[in-house]
Amino acid sequence: MTSSMIYSWRYTVNTDPISRITIIHLGGEPGTERIWESDQAIHFQHYDKNTHTWVTELTREKTMPVDMVTGFWNAIMNNVVVLYTITGGGGLYYSVFGRVNGKLLELLKVDGIASGDIWLEQGRLLVKECSKYGEWIRQGEHFVMIPYLLPSVPGALRIEYAIDDYGQVRIKSKQFVVPVGTVVQIVRTDWGAPCDQIRIRSEQHVDNLVAFIQRRAAAMMIKPGTVEIDIVPGFDWNHAVTVRIEAITVRRIRPGKTKVISAQLRRPLLTVELPQVELIHKHMSGKINSLILSIIIRLMGQAVSSSSYIVKGSYSVPYNNHDLLSLVLTLDIYASGSAHSQTVQDSLFLNTKTGQIYDLSELFAKGVSYEAVLNRFLLAANGPFSNPPPSNHRRYYITNHDLVLYYPMGLYSPEAAGIPEVRIPLDKLLSVLSPDSPLYQMMKSEQGDSNERSLEQQLATSRDDYTVKEQLEEVKSALHALAMENWEIKHQIETGKKKEQARFNGLLKEGKYVFSGVSWEGPEDAWRHLTVGKYYDYEIKESSIPYPLPPSFTAKDYANQLIITGDRNHTVTFYSS
Repeated sequence: MTSSMIYSWRYTVNTDPISRITIIHLGGEPGTERIWESDQAIHFQHYDKNTHTWVTELTREKTMPVDMVTGFWNAIMNNVVVLYTITGGGGLYYSVFGRVNGKLLELLKVDGIASGDIWLEQGRLLVKECSKYGEWIRQGEHFVMIPYLLPSVPGALRIEYAIDDYGQVRIKSKQFVVPVGTVVQIVRTDWGAPCDQIRIRSEQHVDNLVAFIQRRAAAMMIKPGTVEIDIVPGFDWNHAVTVRIEAITVRRIRPGKTKVISAQLRRPLLTVELPQVELIHKHMSGKINSLILSIIIRLMGQAVSSSSYIVKGSYSVPYNNHDLLSLVLTLDIYASGSAHSQTVQDSLFLNTKTGQIYDLSELFAKGVSYEAVLNRFLLAANGPFSNPPPSNHRRYYITNHDLVLYYPMGLYSPEAAGIPEVRIPLDKLLSVLSPDSPLYQMMKSEQGDSNERSLEQQLATSRDDYTVKEQLEEVKSALHALAMENWEIKHQIETGKKKEQARFNGLLKEGKYVFSGVSWEGPEDAWRHLTVGKYYDYEIKESSIPYPLPPSFTAKDYANQLIITGDRNHTVTFYSS
């Protein structure tokens, strides 16, 4: 793959090509450390000021030509030198050298990694094997490799796949149409045993169509044409999967907007106005328009239970900008003998450049409990929900400022009340978004370049808030579990208040306790103030623990530390480093 300084960097070293001497820096004074490479060995040397000579500290035999990369490694909080060889067959051999407590050591030695690569990036030591990536970290006195998921290239079409235990490739979509200039990133997300091959084919010369981006499993489509990417699990071509990507030239009169025209479906007692989209490629347009028609037919099947009815259909476009399109399809069914019309509704949110239709989960960052966040908005809204409704009843659409959740008519409220909706401001969801989320990209485009930095800061702060709040939610769950087990409070209420203690234990037994929720008191404070809540008139005393929580510290541990007192209003303080 060709290199791109946008996405990778290498520490610069000064090399003398005549004597093969390379100046390095492993923590000593500048200019006092070097590598001397002979035909048979690699010598690490330092300059002795007393004798004015170069002294060899460590020597390693050289059996094949080596390359070198050097830079800072977080695991030892110092610079390291990586000596590596990539053979003609793609095999990787490497050793890592650095100082620990002032002593120069060979910290790692690994031989024979298939289709391998190794590099340092932002303090991380990263290794590639086939299409899997790992990171070397330190655990106690040992170094271990953990899985590493490649970060998204900004603005790229990211295609993810995994290989299961049976050697089958699991991938959501295998055909894509993109504009010329699109960066396509194809990333393996599992860390399973089977190695795999990635082969790129085209009727034209591949290098004429794509420009590869080093160490990001990505390439930019630089010319119109089609490439086919074969994913071969375990080198077994019988189970190979082919991803087809077509790059086309796009010319638009209105950049970022999609042309939507109205079409009509007419039958006796049936009039439906439905949208037809004109995307950048006819194949994508046909696919989306066929899907719209199938949704209309499905909605009719859900709603119509009598032969005597009148159906009127309509649509709305709550958002159409920046290559994102939100469509809402609505059918009103008037059945004989019914006091009210029945309304059924469905919606689509799609990327008009790639044709991707987003499930609700794809709007949020991976690994976050977005369901819990949405449920808090549902329960706080002045609506019909006393408990979170099942997620399979939920649909959504997007406006300029809101994520709108809606549910079937008549299921949670009287039919006369219409379709229940809950609007959630997009800026309230920053805590569960990521930089490559379509909602975040949409907000960034709407705000413009002048406010982009502000939005990035909001995203970082909100993600921090989310982490703390989720930890407190775990504490609340732990308290709930302890209460249901009739937890005996370790910190008893003062002697002489046995009645109050008995009453409190009784409330715990019956499950009659209330949490007032989690409140945030300002990101500018030097520490984090959050109110967990109370058990009726018994509130949680002020307590403090480090933030972020140490990995070994659990919510149950924290729940066991809480002190229950009477008639006092306290908060739980997380001190931030």
